[in-house]
Amino acid sequence: MISQSRRLRRARVCTPSRRRAKGNSGNYFLHATQGASRDQGILQAYLPRFQLAGSHQPEAGAGADLIRYNADFRRTGYEALDASGQLISQTLFLSSAVFHLRDTEASSFLIDTWRLSKRLQLDLAIRQDWDRQIDSLAWSPRAAFSWSPLASGRTRISGGYSVTHDAVTMNMLGQPLDQVAVTTTYRADGTPVGPPVATTFATGREPLKLPRAGNWSVDLDRQIATHLYLTAKYLRRRGTDEFTFLNTLAPDAPPSLLPLPSGESGGVYQLTNLRRDDYDMEQVSIRQTLAGQFEWQATYTHSRALSNAVLDPNTAQSLQVLANLVPMPWDVPNRLLAWCYLPLPRKNWAVSALADLRTGYPFSVRDPSGLVAGAIDSFRYPLNFDLNIAIERMVTLRGYRFALRGGVDNLTNQANPTTVNNVTGTPQFLQFLGQEGRHFVVRIRFFGRANGK
Repeated sequence: MISQSRRLRRARVCTPSRRRAKGNSGNYFLHATQGASRDQGILQAYLPRFQLAGSHQPEAGAGADLIRYNADFRRTGYEALDASGQLISQTLFLSSAVFHLRDTEASSFLIDTWRLSKRLQLDLAIRQDWDRQIDSLAWSPRAAFSWSPLASGRTRISGGYSVTHDAVTMNMLGQPLDQVAVTTTYRADGTPVGPPVATTFATGREPLKLPRAGNWSVDLDRQIATHLYLTAKYLRRRGTDEFTFLNTLAPDAPPSLLPLPSGESGGVYQLTNLRRDDYDMEQVSIRQTLAGQFEWQATYTHSRALSNAVLDPNTAQSLQVLANLVPMPWDVPNRLLAWCYLPLPRKNWAVSALADLRTGYPFSVRDPSGLVAGAIDSFRYPLNFDLNIAIERMVTLRGYRFALRGGVDNLTNQANPTTVNNVTGTPQFLQFLGQEGRHFVVRIRFFGRANGK
């Protein structure tokens, strides 16, 4: 199979931005046009089945793709100001950056689906990945099982172990070809602390490896009654050798929340394999199917997502590495999610509801200069809760079936803030903003011809 894909992305701004202690102002400082294309070929074959202590179904495949990436970045700059409006630092981006990149990836795999009995199946596999830009070859063994311990088939236990390798992103490879940033730091009297210092990026001379992750999983599925199912899941992922840029001039510099960590010595950021990510998840869910399309489900998830990199959802690459693991910006230790679609006593009427209760996302606090104050992501948003309820009426019009739905999202009018003032020393410090509010929703669903004709 041969396929092609194209993607174009544009972002336009005209003026620098100001990062004040009381909040940001101005436009975002990036004017960019990015384009990407992929030409891909895949070959897959099912080999002859054979018997050896059970039934074996081998499968083999290979693939290769050519990726092209082009970018035109024209950043202006940004300023950091304290609570009184005093200029702390100014970062400007020199000239523009127009560049083109190509990368070639190749992979192959071999899978053996081994059916030992009607109730036990093993899947054994090996995968190979190669990337030309990184010049790294990686092997990924995988093993999985599925077992029904009882003859009734109402209980199934499955799980496995796999090694996976992340793909290389083109914007990361293009970072050394991007604009050079020049930062000037100012004293309280408005005079520069010293000459402007530059921040640049490089891939470095040290050999790089494809990021590696070890994944363990175990699932338990149990039918505890007619149309009533219980599921328990466990997932453990340990990511190592992941990509991150590290400032070789100041590897132990305090973490910053500015787009580029500012400092009096500038920075030469080198691409490394020093990032490490940990993820653990335990989940229990119960689901019941009813007549027709009606059903309900409730799920509780306990998880943790940690990293030794300082991560910002608004920044493409991590630029700082820590000595210990800290919560990721999307770490949610506890989440309860329940939904239902149930019939009402009146014919052709139904009710749908969704309840989502979770721990608030973590965030860091910083001083006016952008440096993190205290531990990374040691604060959290308030508990987030959404309750959505809607009433639906099935109608037939000119031989076609429709569903008219009207409802309320966030019925309890929970605040569920989306931003916070995280700058120390400001009057609004730790004030949450961006309330979600209650809102009404109307939907029309189309089901096709009535009676399936």
